[in-house]
Amino acid sequence: MKVLPFKFLTLLLNYFMLFLMIFATGVLITLPWLINWYVTFDITFNIPDASKLYYYILAILYISGICALIILNELRKIFKTCALDNPFISENVTSLMRICLMCVVISIVYLTKIFIINSFFTMIVVFIFMMAMVFCYVLAQLFESAVSFKAENDLTI
Repeated sequence: MKVLPFKFLTLLLNYFMLFLMIFATGVLITLPWLINWYVTFDITFNIPDASKLYYYILAILYISGICALIILNELRKIFKTCALDNPFISENVTSLMRICLMCVVISIVYLTKIFIINSFFTMIVVFIFMMAMVFCYVLAQLFESAVSFKAENDLTI
């Protein structure tokens, strides 16, 4: 059994995230038409007066979509430094903190959605992004410690 090299997997994930970013940009561009189709088509059986919530749904999806694009871009930066065998740098700490901030924004947006259009999916999204925020914050602190240890070790002869 042949194990794929780490750099190949990193490169593969980098291209996959690039594809996701292009796809997400296309969805964000066509979002007004997609939401208009959604609220006029008869699939909104559980949302009362969905046409009145058009701008609210649009705002939620734009905010979360832009945050998702930022998260993907920051992940690409982190994977790029991992491919260069230099993961413990301060830029990765900054990227992880930005991901943490975007997770907070998405959680807050979907927390407001609970009061307007409540669904089980909304609560799951809030929980997942809260956990992702905690995970990214802990990783950022860990990377920050690793950066300081690496700088201290580089000064040692």
